[in-house]
Amino acid sequence: MTTATAKEKPLDLQVDFSPKIATGDVSSSVGIKVSRNRLPDKVAVQNFCSKRIDARIRLSPANGEDARQMHDPEDGYAELEGHADSGRVSIGPSDITFRLKFSHDEIDKHVLADFAKGSGTLTVRGVEDIPEPDDDEDDEDTSEDAAPVAGRHKRAFTGKDEGIGLPMKALCDYGFPEKFVEALIDACDGDTIGHLEIRQRDMPSTWMKDIEGLGGKSQPKLVNAYDALRHAYPQTQKGADTLPFEKGAES
Repeated sequence: MTTATAKEKPLDLQVDFSPKIATGDVSSSVGIKVSRNRLPDKVAVQNFCSKRIDARIRLSPANGEDARQMHDPEDGYAELEGHADSGRVSIGPSDITFRLKFSHDEIDKHVLADFAKGSGTLTVRGVEDIPEPDDDEDDEDTSEDAAPVAGRHKRAFTGKDEGIGLPMKALCDYGFPEKFVEALIDACDGDTIGHLEIRQRDMPSTWMKDIEGLGGKSQPKLVNAYDALRHAYPQTQKGADTLPFEKGAES
């Protein structure tokens, strides 16, 4: 398992837990909200977008003091450890949200229920990709506690840039609103991720401006969706420097 992003140090976050805990037959999930001041967007995508994490969650006391600093587990504040799947990451103006789905084989769902509406800490001790389902598994988990699958197009890195030719609409699989796709295509003068990257390269500080309807609240969704897509489809060095849509590019 790959360790958390912070160079072999666990990633510790102050978080709020969702009002509702979704419970199914084999797993339960809890929503997580963390301030963007505490968690950079790229770190959020790297650690929680279609990932399986080695996690510890812990409630803080009602008066808000940090349970990690002031108390031991024996003091009675709810704590759970286990592997959790995280699907889609949503980035808002001030907060980042995602869900963690735990297997009942690893955690007590009744203890997880105590986290509803609470605040506390999330410690990420390791991160890995969620394994691809077997080809013969035709039934998709659509229960309420199923984590959203942000990495639906995820592929192993082969050395070839498989993302550059994807249609712009592929961003919708990573949380970008479909209603903005046509405006994005018009602004980029093309309908693929490669055309978007030409715009990013040529307009590094203003590439999200002048896209019809795409305001300040929607721009983080575009950044999040693009980062998540490129995490699933790694960009080759050649792809970063030479795009096949331009004159003089190698075939």
